[in-house]
Amino acid sequence: MGVRIETTPIEINASPERVREVMLEFAKIPEWHQAQFKSLSVPSGKNAKDLVPGDKLDVSLSSGMSFSPTILENTPARLMWRGSLPFIFTGDHAFEFHPSEITPGSTRFAHYEDFSGILSFMMSAKSSSGASAIEGFDKFNKDLKERCESGV
Repeated sequence: MGVRIETTPIEINASPERVREVMLEFAKIPEWHQAQFKSLSVPSGKNAKDLVPGDKLDVSLSSGMSFSPTILENTPARLMWRGSLPFIFTGDHAFEFHPSEITPGSTRFAHYEDFSGILSFMMSAKSSSGASAIEGFDKFNKDLKERCESGV
């Protein structure tokens, strides 16, 4: 059985297209967020909006961990990647961009990761690793909201 780490979806006063655009400006993420991601980069010659399933990313976390996840989905509604040590630990990390049902023209942004494998229990919300992940996700969401709403 797997474990899901998720945050409460956040309302962002910008269109889903704008929120996704800001999110996919990987080179600029360090300008507005330092808590979870140190850097994200795409294969040479690619733009993040053009990533397709099977493409690899280079991700460096603020914790010092680096990995090269595989894109599972890159649509207007979702960006999702998978990092994996097969059967031991796999994480499917997703960012979702949906029109707000509360405020027309705004976005309901959701951020979660599904873990599976024999070590997935280490990411339960009650574990220090899971609690740390939730804290990082929340900080990312708040920073993304601030960046999108600042008009930058």
